[in-house]
Amino acid sequence: QLEYRWVQTGSLQTESNITSLSWNLEGTRLLTGGELLQLWHQNITPYQEES
Repeated sequence: QLEYRWVQTGSLQTESNITSLSWNLEGTRLLTGGELLQLWHQNITPYQEES
């Protein structure tokens, strides 16, 4: 049995229902599909601790 916990880190506003999705290997692009196909891209800045 796989144990997991759902954590929402963001949300998207779409024009139609999403029935499928796929991330790229780097986790920076998301392809969503339904009545429309949409490609989402997120710029990620590396986390740096303050000294």
